[in-house]
Amino acid sequence: MQHALLDSARFGWSCLAFSALTVSLITLSGCKFVGVDYEEPEVVMPDAWHQQLMVGTNKARLEIDYWWKQFNDPTLNELIDEAVAANLDLAIAYERVMQAREARRSTRSGLFPSVDATGSLNRQRTSETIGIAREAGGGKSESFYAAGLDVAWELDVLGGVRRSIEASDASLQATEESYRDFMVLLLSEVATNYIDVRTVEERIKLAKANIENQEESLALAQDRFDAGLVPRLDITQAETNL
Repeated sequence: MQHALLDSARFGWSCLAFSALTVSLITLSGCKFVGVDYEEPEVVMPDAWHQQLMVGTNKARLEIDYWWKQFNDPTLNELIDEAVAANLDLAIAYERVMQAREARRSTRSGLFPSVDATGSLNRQRTSETIGIAREAGGGKSESFYAAGLDVAWELDVLGGVRRSIEASDASLQATEESYRDFMVLLLSEVATNYIDVRTVEERIKLAKANIENQEESLALAQDRFDAGLVPRLDITQAETNL
């Protein structure tokens, strides 16, 4: 019984320690981690207009990110969606971004303590009479519970972990920018090819319309020549234009 009470007390203290660590982790999660000698630059912005500027900037950024939608062409929108979904190189670039984010999380975890929870249950049957061998099926059963927490926390005194986090942040930003660059190239290529096709189609339409006009001019010149109103030269000129 004393063992059970002792284990229960240990378990209570372990839970209290775990709760305190959890609160500390939640508090630290909102912090920005940089090296020990990092000095954040001071940026002074006027209070009168910076909010309106940010609203306009965000709106412009949103329009730039989806610039092809300004054409209001459903076919172009569909082609771009298909290109994004089917391009293997873009998918690889996206996976690299995911790997960089996971690497950053792993590096950032070095600032926090590692907690391992343990637990056990032992059940024993003892004789009711000390010193007398118990008969088969006699005695009583007792359960012994044990629980505990193993906490390890290495303080980043020299800032090595923070420097690793800075490097992970830089690597993540570079990977994300590479993904965006590839996305811009892909979308611009699709849009350029689509516009070229549309341009050729319009030129074909104009050429057909011009042929129809020249055929009408030739027919009119032929009628005027048959009526003796114009010389043969007008027919020759109409045929040349056609």
